[in-house]
Amino acid sequence: IAKENASGGVNHPAPLFRGLRTDTHTYAVFNEGGGLLFDNAADPYQLTNLFDTERANALRDSLAEELKEALRRANDPLANVLA
Repeated sequence: IAKENASGGVNHPAPLFRGLRTDTHTYAVFNEGGGLLFDNAADPYQLTNLFDTERANALRDSLAEELKEALRRANDPLANVLA
């Protein structure tokens, strides 16, 4: 899972990640760990990252499972890393 296909190639400054957007949330995890979780209804400008907040634990776990399943369907090798 590398940046060869990104504009700028391996020197691209953005971290590698996988994510999904639901009707209400944006969720992403970085290859190196950590991630993003935004409530798009309450925070449409995505100013407050809920990823590490205790109140978002159940939601984060649910979205993580949804992302893993989407990655499995796409045969993305990161599905095994997140499992």
